[in-house]
Amino acid sequence: MFPAAATSNTPISKLPFYFLLTGVVAFLLLNVILYLGIPSFIDGNVRGPVLWTAAHLTLLGWAMMVAMGAMYQLVSVALQVPIYSEKLGYIQFFVYTIGILGLLHGFFWFQPSVLVTFGILTVIGILLFIFNMCKTISMMPEQTYISQFILSALVYLFITILIGITLAANFKWSFLGEIYQNLFYTHILTGVVGWFTLLIFGFSFKMVPMFSLSHGFGETLPKRMLPITHIGMIATILGLFTGFMILIVVGLIIVALNYILFLLHVKDILQKRMKKKLDVGFTTAIMAVLFGLVPMLLFPLTLGFNLGNRLLISLVYLFIFGWISYSIMGYMYKIVPFLWWTKKYSDLIGRANVPLLKDLMNERLARIIFITTAIGLIGFTIGILASLSSLLYLSQTLLLVAAILFTYMVFEVFRK
Repeated sequence: MFPAAATSNTPISKLPFYFLLTGVVAFLLLNVILYLGIPSFIDGNVRGPVLWTAAHLTLLGWAMMVAMGAMYQLVSVALQVPIYSEKLGYIQFFVYTIGILGLLHGFFWFQPSVLVTFGILTVIGILLFIFNMCKTISMMPEQTYISQFILSALVYLFITILIGITLAANFKWSFLGEIYQNLFYTHILTGVVGWFTLLIFGFSFKMVPMFSLSHGFGETLPKRMLPITHIGMIATILGLFTGFMILIVVGLIIVALNYILFLLHVKDILQKRMKKKLDVGFTTAIMAVLFGLVPMLLFPLTLGFNLGNRLLISLVYLFIFGWISYSIMGYMYKIVPFLWWTKKYSDLIGRANVPLLKDLMNERLARIIFITTAIGLIGFTIGILASLSSLLYLSQTLLLVAAILFTYMVFEVFRK
């Protein structure tokens, strides 16, 4: 199944591995740092150096690194065009990595000058990535709804980083005044919903049918989803800056509706599948969709009825770690073996015995990892909501153990 996806447009280079493996190391590190942030979760005060560091390590170190690495390969697979410049990709990796390391140092020790300096370097790294991806997509003879989702995600990423560097500069020069709060919430919205969610949607339209061997499913829903997303995002952002709560609630309801349409589309794909038994990685990715559904449905209610800051924090946590991070874990179970198998063994077919893709990952260990992670995520979410320190520490212990095993499992692929 997977080797067929590797066309002449998709040679496997070392570039995706640089990003993916750096992302896995970041994933392990953030699960250590989150221990230091548990007192902040207990107090309900999530605006501090430790959790700022953890949040950016999660989204820029773990999720972004993996997303970039995957895109340098999967854009070619999904859109059937070669990457515009692999050389630029290497340059971008080193610029971005240096920027992130400095940025995380600036957040942890709260050094505004460091935040601005390395924030600019991080922005440059992301801009190089956006340029490379946009040039790649522009080479397509005709745009598809998948490419439109990816382009929209890149636009929201661009908006997110511009707001981010503005917020970092505000730490040093304090020029934003009353609009700081509005920009802060917009930064979160465009990052986790506009960038990561649309990106996962876009690639899922290609990977879910590919992984489940599905054919004959409808494509009407995904073509309607993107305009709905933009309407919901614009309404929510307008509500944030005008102070009209009804606009925020309506906007989030529209975004939630879009998420439900995605679920219905995935259901349609799975009903048309030929592969009856789904492997543990794909099952994890589906479970992540359900994790994301809960906060999507509850965000409008929480804000509309002012149900409290603690509930909002727990929902944001579940959305970032249950939807975005858990999705990435599930898809990496498929992506890493595919990349490594194609690079190492594809030329040996017919000339030597080569392992199967499923032999590169330990499915039994993966099942333990993903179940442990799910239990930890649910426990941590409840711990935030109920302010239970013992449950938070226990849940984070489970998550750290799972992260250690996940890191081992991924790196073990390269010994096979």
